[in-house]
Amino acid sequence: MMFKGIRFKIVIGLAGLMFLLLAGSFMGLSWHLNRSYTQLEHEASAQDFKRLLTSIDARLRQIEKLRQEWSNWTAMMDYVEGRTPEFAAAELGAESLMQSGIAAVGVLGLDGRPIYDVAVPGAPEMAALFKSDYGPMLSRLPAASEPACGLLFRSGQRWVVCRLGIYQSSGQGQAAGILVTVESLSAELLQEIKAQTGLGFVLRPEQLSPSKSVADAPKLRSSLGSAEVVYDIQKNLMRLSWPVQDMAKKNAGYIEMEWPRRLSSQARDDLASIRWQLIVFFAVMALGFLFILDRLVIRRLVGFGVQLRAINQASHWQKQIEVGGDDEITALANDTN
Repeated sequence: MMFKGIRFKIVIGLAGLMFLLLAGSFMGLSWHLNRSYTQLEHEASAQDFKRLLTSIDARLRQIEKLRQEWSNWTAMMDYVEGRTPEFAAAELGAESLMQSGIAAVGVLGLDGRPIYDVAVPGAPEMAALFKSDYGPMLSRLPAASEPACGLLFRSGQRWVVCRLGIYQSSGQGQAAGILVTVESLSAELLQEIKAQTGLGFVLRPEQLSPSKSVADAPKLRSSLGSAEVVYDIQKNLMRLSWPVQDMAKKNAGYIEMEWPRRLSSQARDDLASIRWQLIVFFAVMALGFLFILDRLVIRRLVGFGVQLRAINQASHWQKQIEVGGDDEITALANDTN
């Protein structure tokens, strides 16, 4: 009998309604938080990636300034113009290169004609390099809008290559020729960039993880190219990938950066806390609603039924049914009376 009463039915109906409200509220809040936090993570990670590219560009400009000490050299200019043929043997030997951290050097005239080249063991041969697809780019002075230094992908290895005009030591006047330097993109150099930015990244020959574009993905520009960042979004981290171009606009691999999803972790913790708060809130609401409904409706209806049965059993037709209040239940009792 207790499972057929109006109280039981109301409790079951109210519990089902509150469960639906609770589930809907939690799912909506979870979707909103995840969407908002993911968007914030996209923006923050893109800013970090932009900062990484800026640091790499700055490092390339630093290398350019160091190599300008070689290109802006009056003795080098005199050699190119044919006044000091002994200069190359004295100053541009393999031993001098190794002391300066340079793997290979090529000297060309303004017409692109090779004048001198030398390389340490294991470095790209400059003569072969000038005859390759990189030759047309390396045998001319860089335009004002072009970076002087960039990447070179050769024999499965990445190198930093710089092409600079050969000037007097003051750097003034007309260029007499072109200086091309090649040095290894060493692990030490990459480690310095990591330490400077505090960002973990690797330079891979291809995308290691399946990546995808996201809505409004930023297009980043650098001396290493211009492309959209693609994302591999996992539960606790994002992998950001960006294609790198060498100085000949060829693909030289991908910069891949791992970015921990701390905001999403915080969102999951917040949701766990909010879930219990919602459960308590809806439970209090349900109990309060049930209490009010019981006082205003159920008890009065039960009392109405008890009095009506008592009158019927005792045949006291003159006895009045009293339910209190001034509403539809009161009107029903008056009509019955």
